[in-house]
Formats: sequence, C-alpha cells, structure tokens
Amino acid sequence: MVPARNQVLITKVLPDNPLDSACHLDKGYVYFRNYEGRILLGGGRNIDHQAELTDQFGNTPVISDYLKTILETIYPGGSNKIDYWWSGILGVGPSKYPICEWVNPDILVGVRMGGMGIAIGSYMGDKLASELDKI
Repeated sequence: MVPARNQVLITKVLPDNPLDSACHLDKGYVYFRNYEGRILLGGGRNIDHQAELTDQFGNTPVISDYLKTILETIYPGGSNKIDYWWSGILGVGPSKYPICEWVNPDILVGVRMGGMGIAIGSYMGDKLASELDKI
C-alpha cells in the first residue's frame, strides 16, 4: 500500500442545487453529491498522479483548478461559492479489493478501500467486528 492524497471541496448552500444522487466521473477518480443543499466534490488525483502519491496534506493548484472546472460544469458560478477545501490521505494499492486481516496477533487492519471508505466503511467495520468476535 502507498499513501495517496485526495482533495475535496464543499460549497455553501446553493439555491436550486441540481444534484439528487452521488455521481462519479473519470473512472471513479472524481465524485460529487448533494450534501444538505451543498455540492461536495473531490478527487482528481489521477491528473497529477505522481504528485498525489504523498502522505502530505494540502491542496494544489493543479487539482483545485480541475475540481473548480468540474464544479462550474455542474453548477455555473459554483466556484465562487466554495466554502471549504481540505484533503485526506488514502491507502491505495495494486488491487482495488479491500484488506481485512490480522497483521500480527495484536493488530487487525481494515485498509485499502480505494477511495471508497465512505461507501464501504461500514461494511469493513462489520467485517472487523466479526474478526474480533472470533477471539
């Protein structure tokens, strides 16, 4: 596994927010959805792949500009309504399959969710709990 930065933005509440479900673009590298009347938009690490293979938090102009362009397509004028920017660090690897395993007798890991931690995190939590029930 290697670290990969994921950059995210959220807008202020937008009148007539057009989104009613989660959406993915560019082979899943970009995602966006409505969150309480705001647009939550993130990803894009594939357009600057090497630079985003890092454990350093922060936002970069390359990814920020890319995400703002997408936001403008979804909601014209939206780039002027951005409320917050942040980043997180993902654990990625050569396979998209998550890992749930004991790495030693005292450490159980649930990792490598391929940027889908929000979507499959509760499933992973159930798997980890089941493993703990076995001891």
